[in-house]
Amino acid sequence: MNVGYPAPVVRSTLRKLVLAGAVVAAVAAGSAGGATSLADPLVGTWKVTRGGSGAFAIAERSGVFALTATKSTNLACVSGAKDFVLGFIDLPSTTALPSGRYNGHLGEGGQGCAFSLALKLAGGTLTATVLSSENDEPGGPFTFVKTSGASYRWSARAGSIAGSGRLSVDAGGKVTAVTGTLAASRWKLALRTPGKLSFGKGGAFSLTLAAKVTSGKCSDPNGVLVLSSGHARLTSVCGKNLAGSGRVALS
Repeated sequence: MNVGYPAPVVRSTLRKLVLAGAVVAAVAAGSAGGATSLADPLVGTWKVTRGGSGAFAIAERSGVFALTATKSTNLACVSGAKDFVLGFIDLPSTTALPSGRYNGHLGEGGQGCAFSLALKLAGGTLTATVLSSENDEPGGPFTFVKTSGASYRWSARAGSIAGSGRLSVDAGGKVTAVTGTLAASRWKLALRTPGKLSFGKGGAFSLTLAAKVTSGKCSDPNGVLVLSSGHARLTSVCGKNLAGSGRVALS
């Protein structure tokens, strides 16, 4: 269940984030430029579309996801200029919430302006409902739209399916570019868009890509590749469906 935060805990967490410094550079390095580790889908830059104005970055820092303004930002009574720490979100590993749901907090508890939030992620949109408000300050609900994409490396060695390459996705998880090689049974295949990448809890993922046989006899060369944590599946290629378990990774 979603939980609130005692004011001393909020103050302590926000001060750690401020002392740790701005997180915007870390987000910029790990978003569109090519990630080297699999990040939670919250990580990136966001625009405020309801409940306030401005934009902020989310990045892991000091054991939480820090929300740091990338320009002058206002969220109800919480406001700050660029690099101001607006609040934080608990890491999924520290909660029992289902995938796509988060605990969050805006403002510094004990200062008259603070909100405990229940957040829900759907594609590239993050919504936040106010659970409690210090001094009954008005605020929320809030809506944020993701403005950053990401790049990843993919690899698979599962049964007769093996390959590796790179892909880029937009803020909503739509695959915008994919490269690499894939071999399955007696065929070699090229991977293409359209495609979709989605994330689950604990680093789980599902990647769907169009695939086409480029080497090997085949009357129907077009199919679909689905990669998920530890599993690979190739369907409708040359009238065959292939599947395997093994090393399948996104990084």
